[in-house]
Amino acid sequence: MLNSSKCIICKKECSKNKDICETCESFFEWKHKTNFKKRLRELKKYFSKESNSIKFREDKMKSKTLAIFGLVFFLSMVAMQFVMAVDFNQPISSEDKQTFDQILEPVMKIYNLIKYVATVVAVIVLLFAGLTYMTAGSNPAKREQAKSMIMYVVIGLVVIWIAPLIVNFIVS
Repeated sequence: MLNSSKCIICKKECSKNKDICETCESFFEWKHKTNFKKRLRELKKYFSKESNSIKFREDKMKSKTLAIFGLVFFLSMVAMQFVMAVDFNQPISSEDKQTFDQILEPVMKIYNLIKYVATVVAVIVLLFAGLTYMTAGSNPAKREQAKSMIMYVVIGLVVIWIAPLIVNFIVS
C-alpha cells in the first residue's frame, strides 16, 4: 500500500491515508472530525468492554474445568467404594486365566496398533515442532508454541508406552 497509515484507535493498517480505519469509521459513522475526542472515548470504552467479555469467558471456562475435575474426582471416589468392597484374596482358577487371556488378546492387539500409530504420528508432530522452532526466528510466541508441542508429544509418548508396565505392576 503506497498511501497507508496506522489507525490512531485500533493501531491497524488503514488505506486512503486516513487517521482512522474503515472498521472504526463504520463503527461510529465517521463523517468529519467533529467531536473527535468524544468518539475516541466511546471507541476506547467499546474495546475495553470487549476485552472484559473475553476475561469473563476465560473465567467461565476455568470454572467449568474446575467443575468437571470435581465431578471426575467425586465419581472416582464412588467407584473406589465398589473396588474396596471386592475381595481380591480369592485364588484365580486356570479356567478363569484362560478366559481372561482370550478376552485380553484382541484388546492387546488393538492397543499395540494404537501405540505404534501414535508413535508414528508423534514423530511427525515432533518434526513439525522442530521445524517451527527453527523457523521461528525472533518470534517468541512461535518458539513457545513449538516447545509446548514437543513437551506434550513427549508426555503422550511416555503415557502410551509406560501404561502397560504400570498395569502389570499394579496387577502383580
